[in-house]
Amino acid sequence: MLHLGIVGQTNLTDKWTHECKNNLYDLIEVKDKEQLAYLDGVVIPMGTTEQLSQVIDWIIACRINPAVFIWVFSEVPLETEKKIMMSIGATNVIAMPETFTYLSMSIENTFVRLGNKYKEKSKKEKETSRVIQLNELNQSVVVNEVEKELTRNEYKVLSLLYEKPNTTVLYSTLAKSLWPGKEFNISRIANIVCHIRNKIGKNDTCSIATIRSKGYMFRLNNS
Repeated sequence: MLHLGIVGQTNLTDKWTHECKNNLYDLIEVKDKEQLAYLDGVVIPMGTTEQLSQVIDWIIACRINPAVFIWVFSEVPLETEKKIMMSIGATNVIAMPETFTYLSMSIENTFVRLGNKYKEKSKKEKETSRVIQLNELNQSVVVNEVEKELTRNEYKVLSLLYEKPNTTVLYSTLAKSLWPGKEFNISRIANIVCHIRNKIGKNDTCSIATIRSKGYMFRLNNS
C-alpha cells in the first residue's frame, strides 16, 4: 500500500479520515522530517501567507526522497507564493478558492497511476526472479533453473548489477568492489562482464547493457 503523509496536527487529517475512504494509501501524520524518506506523497497545509518560509523548509526537506509527490494546500489565496513553491519542487499547489475536493482528486489520480506502476514493476521483478537468481552460498547464478558457477569477481559484479535493476552502476563502483584502493582498467571489467553474459545467455526478460563511458546496467526488458 502507498503512504500519504500530512504535515503537522491539523483539522485536515480529520477531514481526510471522514471524507476520503479509499484503499489506495494509508494516512500518516508527519511530525518529523525524517519520516519523508518513507512516504510516496505528502500534503503540506498552509494557513496563512506568513507560513510560506515554513512550507518552503518542508518542500526542501522532501529532497531526502526525490520520488515523493508534494502537495501544498493553502487556506488563503496565493499569487507569487504559488510560483515560488512550484519552482522548488512542489508537485501541485492548491489554494482557495479551490477546495479540498481538488486536492483529494489530484492525489487520487496520481496515486492510481503510481499504484499501477508499482504493480507492473512487481510483476516484472517476479518474472525476472523466475528466470535468474543469485546463490550467494554457492557463488553461482541460476538461469532458467540451471545453476552456473561464477568466479569470485563475476559474482561480485553480477550481484552489484542485480541489486540495482535499470540503474547504471559506474565503472568506479564496480572497481571499488573488485580491487579496493587500486587503479583499474576498464577492459578488465569488460572481460568479466563478457563472461557473465555468456553464462546468463540470451533471454527475453533481462540483459546486461553497456552504458557508454559510464558503466553497466542490469536491464529488465520492456520496463
